[in-house]
Amino acid sequence: MLVYVFKNKELTEIRVQYGEVGMDQYNNMINTLTNTYGQASFSRSWSDGSKESWWKSKAYTLDAVCQKDAITLYYKVN
Repeated sequence: MLVYVFKNKELTEIRVQYGEVGMDQYNNMINTLTNTYGQASFSRSWSDGSKESWWKSKAYTLDAVCQKDAITLYYKVN
């Protein structure tokens, strides 16, 4: 699923959701994002096995979440 979020007729956020993927694909994506953007600004895990990492700069916020068998990637203009 691909979602575009607009505010005042300007694109402010892109959301991409991947279904039927698991933790291995999430870890591969996190490695790629870390190689591209550096170490995540924040990472956390929940007791149900879900994980989240995000990168924040003055210009953007990039957030990756893995819950069960789906990955959601958010890109937001700050």
